[in-house]
Amino acid sequence: MQMLVSRDSLLEAGVRSANCQAVVCITNNEEVNLKISAIVRLLNPKTRIITMSKVDDFEETLSTLGGEVHIVDPFKTFARVLNASINNTAFYALNNWLVGDKCATLDSYVQPPLGGWIICGYGRMGLEANRVLTKNGVKTAVIDPHSRRKEEEIDTYVIGHVNAKTLSQAGIHEAVGLLAADADDGHNLGTLLNARCLNSNLFTIVRQNSHENEVAFSEANADMIMQPTLVTARKILLLLIAPLLKPFFRYLLAKKSGREEILKNLLVLLREKIGNQKPCLVTIDFNSEKSSAVIQALDEGEEVLLGHIISDPRNRDVELDLAPFVIKSCGKEIVLPAKDYKILEGDQLLFCGTSTSKYLLKSSINSEYTLYYLRTGQYKPMGYFMQWYERRFSKA
Repeated sequence: MQMLVSRDSLLEAGVRSANCQAVVCITNNEEVNLKISAIVRLLNPKTRIITMSKVDDFEETLSTLGGEVHIVDPFKTFARVLNASINNTAFYALNNWLVGDKCATLDSYVQPPLGGWIICGYGRMGLEANRVLTKNGVKTAVIDPHSRRKEEEIDTYVIGHVNAKTLSQAGIHEAVGLLAADADDGHNLGTLLNARCLNSNLFTIVRQNSHENEVAFSEANADMIMQPTLVTARKILLLLIAPLLKPFFRYLLAKKSGREEILKNLLVLLREKIGNQKPCLVTIDFNSEKSSAVIQALDEGEEVLLGHIISDPRNRDVELDLAPFVIKSCGKEIVLPAKDYKILEGDQLLFCGTSTSKYLLKSSINSEYTLYYLRTGQYKPMGYFMQWYERRFSKA
């Protein structure tokens, strides 16, 4: 059944509404996603568009639509994660922990070995993985039933299905790693079993296409499992609830002096603040609707510092269990902002903390009495009589 998307249906869904924050296009048809994205941009030039695309030509077109467009490609996302696991194990651990990967901790370091790798299945996932591996100086061998793409850097290309013979031709006995990247789960599981019979010391990465096969893949004991639908869902969720995570990651991965030390210190802070609890990524908008007490204080000419709002309302000398990641102010991103940062109306804050700290902070920025205590260390009089009493006798 073909999905019908029209201007009228998008208008009926509220694409021009002031409350429309984003439009997510995740159909299985690349052309439909492109069509929806183009119509949305014409109807609402300001709204965010999050769309799934795995075709380079479509991605180029989407990137020219203008405005804020996020293209979600699960295979390119996986490639970035693979590259991080090779070059920056601490970032790999942080990324998996933040996205809620199963059993992930801030100490879950996984580093694929450098040496000969075999890629079984040369579709989009195999292609993106090969680019990352060759970029890191790894020699690759590919097993695929289709002819070789001449433009790709591949040391050995074996045409055929995966079996003991083709694995041997690809150099399975000398290989250090294997990627099972077929679009069929049965083939991928069979590839793992065949490969391990010939080389039990392999580092293995496997593609899981269907969530229904979760039990089988869990028993396969692969070092890394890539599930395209899960990667897509997590990426979209983070773009919706934590759009500032993208510049935060870009900052941490920048090859600049001192960044590794900054990441190391950040992990220490997160272990101290959150520990074994589930991390909550929260975006705060400083406006009258979502942080009324802060805006009221600013309107009255008072300063509100970041250090004020991240203090515990039960005891202002203690900080909440959270870590500020990014503040976006006047179009600029400030990564890991200092506590003396002066909050402005229109700012946006991304922090990571516990669920308790999330609710306490939201309460503080919407209560003039709590915020007054956090700013001054004193309690603001409540009620008409106490306010009169304060005015009357404070002058005496």
